[in-house]
Amino acid sequence: NKLMLLIDIIIYDLLGHKLSEYDNGTIQPKGNHSMEIDISALKSGVYLCQFKTSAGMLSKKLIVK
Repeated sequence: NKLMLLIDIIIYDLLGHKLSEYDNGTIQPKGNHSMEIDISALKSGVYLCQFKTSAGMLSKKLIVK
């Protein structure tokens, strides 16, 4: 069904190393959703947060203070 998407969130450091991956394990309908992720293990700095679905991919900067 094109209206349902599996969502993965992956956090990378700026060198491209995968630090953590969050797979909600469920198929979600298209639209806006929220998901809590634990970033307490990340040190202060800048990271890349990648959101992947079967429909595409989006990367955003994540700043941890």
